[in-house]
Amino acid sequence: LASEWNDGFSLVKIKSSADGSLQRAYFFSTPLKTLKPLIVSLHTWSGDYSQNDPLAAMAKQAGWNYIHPDFRGPNWTVDACLSNKALTDIDDAIQYAKDNGSVDTKNIFVVGVSGGGYAVLGSYLKSVHNIKAFLAWAPISDLSAWFHQSRNRGDKYAQHILQCTSDGIVFDQYKAIERSPLFWNIPNKNLQGRLEIYAGIDDGYTGSVPISHSILFFN
Repeated sequence: LASEWNDGFSLVKIKSSADGSLQRAYFFSTPLKTLKPLIVSLHTWSGDYSQNDPLAAMAKQAGWNYIHPDFRGPNWTVDACLSNKALTDIDDAIQYAKDNGSVDTKNIFVVGVSGGGYAVLGSYLKSVHNIKAFLAWAPISDLSAWFHQSRNRGDKYAQHILQCTSDGIVFDQYKAIERSPLFWNIPNKNLQGRLEIYAGIDDGYTGSVPISHSILFFN
C-alpha cells in the first residue's frame, strides 16, 4: 500500500452499474463546510487505483475532493482498455464522489497521463456527467498505431494491446480501432466540457507514447 493513501484517503468499493462487480478506488472527501471541486485522477496504462499519484496530496492540501478509480485495472485484459465496462466504472466513480463528498458539480476535472490520458480521451467522448475540463498528458489515441509503434520498439505494450483486443496472439486491427478514441464520434453534449491535451517535443523519443497521438486527436 502506498504511504500516501494512509492519511485521510478512504479505500472504497463502488458497485459497477455495468455488471455489478465491485471496483475499488481511493477517495478523499473535503472536510470543509463549503462545496469544493472534484479531481478524478485516472491511473496509467499498467497501473491501478493504488498507484502513487502526486495529485492526491495536492488535492488534499487544497481541500478539494479527489477520487482515484480502478476502472478494471491495468490495460492487459479485455475488460480494460476503454471497454464499455471501464468507461462505466469511471462514470460510476464520479457519481460516487458526487454522492459522498461536498462536490461543486460545476467544477469537476478528469485528469490523466499516458494510459490515464488515453482514459481521459475516452471519458471526454463518452461520459454522461457534466465535466468542466478534461486534462490529458501524453495520451494514447490510436491503439492500432500504438501496437505497431510498440512492437517496433520491442515494448511490452504491444502484447498488452493483443490481450485487450484479441486472443493475445493475432493482432485484430478492427478491435483495436474500436478501443481507440481517435475514431470515435464527438457528441455535442461533451462540448460544454473543455479538453486540454499536453505533450512534449520529446514524447515518443524518451517516453513510450509518440506525440502524434496528441496531434492527431487535436486535429
